[in-house]
Amino acid sequence: MRRRDVISLGFIVALAAGNALYWTGRHRRAEGHESRVAVGVQALRIRGLNLGFQVSAMRRDLFMTVRPAPARVPMRARVVHRTPVALTPSPAQLQKQAVQVALAQLKCVGVVFRHQEREAFFVNGKHMYLARVGGLVEGRFLVGAIRATSVSLSDPETGLSSRLPVSGK
Repeated sequence: MRRRDVISLGFIVALAAGNALYWTGRHRRAEGHESRVAVGVQALRIRGLNLGFQVSAMRRDLFMTVRPAPARVPMRARVVHRTPVALTPSPAQLQKQAVQVALAQLKCVGVVFRHQEREAFFVNGKHMYLARVGGLVEGRFLVGAIRATSVSLSDPETGLSSRLPVSGK
């Protein structure tokens, strides 16, 4: 045999002896060590590497058809102290909401162009209004601009403005 073969054979024998000692557990002399199965599982764990799960010794049949339910961990309820939110809107918000509702009920049904004057026809329920640019509708909405497809209205008190499309109905 050549020298290289002798060295390889010696290395293989040393590796086999170390492996046999490790798996038989004779190298562990302190009490309280886990069984062979647990030692095998611990051999799978890489220290310093956190994969987000923990390997533990399993004592169940791998061919079971039903998996045991995972243990539930009780959760603690966190108490969060918050200041109460005002549920009632301010008077300014109430006024803006009332203006938005009134604008939503108002419909522009037609536009007329006479010479240099532009006029728009508005309907709110059973009431009908005719207004020019700069005029008031329902005594509160100022007509800003009249176009062939839409009319701009604004409320001077709240500053809200809206563009009503000409609906024709």
